[in-house]
Amino acid sequence: MRRHSDARPPASLAAAGGRAGGKGLESTHGEYTPVALQVAKRGRIICPAKLTSFLGSNAPVLMTVHRHQIGVEQVVSLPNVVVDYAEQHGATRYYFVRERDRLMVSIALAEVRRSGWQQRNEYYIPIEAMAPAPWRAWRYATEAVVLEHTPPPPGPPRPATHARQLTLAL
Repeated sequence: MRRHSDARPPASLAAAGGRAGGKGLESTHGEYTPVALQVAKRGRIICPAKLTSFLGSNAPVLMTVHRHQIGVEQVVSLPNVVVDYAEQHGATRYYFVRERDRLMVSIALAEVRRSGWQQRNEYYIPIEAMAPAPWRAWRYATEAVVLEHTPPPPGPPRPATHARQLTLAL
């Protein structure tokens, strides 16, 4: 995993003459290397989005692929640092994908900043505010970049961080 402040191309890309800069990681062939963007949230590391590109295109896009996450039926949340990182690396659009329904919708990142409501350093964007987009295949991320990391407190894990069987008190 790389930190965004010291992101470097993977060894295989560096050996092929890749570089880190401008629009993210690019190989000598001009292909964009996708990365999963990770942040700390509620005491754990999550991946709210990826910086990727569609097959046949080198333009970076910010994307969330929904796979049965709870609470993502009407509104999507994106941490500010994720939107900032995507824009710094050349992305101009955000895509929300629900594979089960083959739904792909999109919104400009500038519009996310203007119309998404902000709370606790995250943008909340209603899915209905996004425009339908044609289904396109995208490149899969094999690298991760940690944008914000808050290590857990030292010592044994707190009981609240583990799943527990619910019991009924009689």
